[in-house]
Amino acid sequence: VETEFISDMMIGVTNTDSDWVISDKIDIPTFVDYWLVEEFARNNEGFTRSQYWYTFGVHQNDPNQVGCESEGGCVDYKFYMGPVWDFNHSFGGIITETERWSTEIFYAVSDFWYKLIMQPAFKNEVKRRWAETKYDIFDSTKILDKIDGIYDDFKKNGAIIRDNNRWFATENQNFDRDVIELKKWILQRLFFMEKSVCGT
Repeated sequence: VETEFISDMMIGVTNTDSDWVISDKIDIPTFVDYWLVEEFARNNEGFTRSQYWYTFGVHQNDPNQVGCESEGGCVDYKFYMGPVWDFNHSFGGIITETERWSTEIFYAVSDFWYKLIMQPAFKNEVKRRWAETKYDIFDSTKILDKIDGIYDDFKKNGAIIRDNNRWFATENQNFDRDVIELKKWILQRLFFMEKSVCGT
């Protein structure tokens, strides 16, 4: 039953083009947050084989909804998005370019994501959410401070030495240089996102 339920839901989602229908089949806020995080990281895999969708199942209530005490409750037939995971190809590790969207140019991204980001309602929600988070979650100072804190912990506790001894170290690896490059990449990516999201 669950397999048929999910299969039918997937068919409905992937064959949907209109704003009002798609919002009835997926949870827009979780898809928007997921899109922003994965695109910030320029994580192509996050839109292909390493994405996680979930549903509350047949005749199951969404526990996040309120006011469901009445008979019948809040039966929810939507897909939710997340959590994010699998970032080994992200943040410039494979693709160093900081411009453009993965969902627009990566060959393996499904038509669903392309159609979703083309919908005006989804674009507007992305823009609204970006304005809400760019001085908090995506604030460049906060992100760089977090990186600096992790950098200090790694250095202080000898994590880099242990990692190189456990796995491998090559002449191409340089932890200090790589952290600097990561921070540069993030700043450039944030600049791209600001001009692109606000310009849509």
